[in-house]
Amino acid sequence: MTRMRITAALPDVDEAPAVDLSTSLAGFAMPNPILTASGCAAAGRELDQFFDITSIGAIVTKSVMLQPRSGRATPRS
Repeated sequence: MTRMRITAALPDVDEAPAVDLSTSLAGFAMPNPILTASGCAAAGRELDQFFDITSIGAIVTKSVMLQPRSGRATPRS
């Protein structure tokens, strides 16, 4: 599997400074605050072809609600 990695070179800098982006959400520790949009990738495997999914903070699978609801009918546009 081929992954594309986009990098930007900084002028006159040999190495980019290390930045700690670790954070926590409701007691869940994450390496960074980057999450997917709810429902855009079921379990994350669908996104693995585009980038290393272990590099983001978390995968959001579905929304959670107190009361059940039907959601939007298909087809959706």
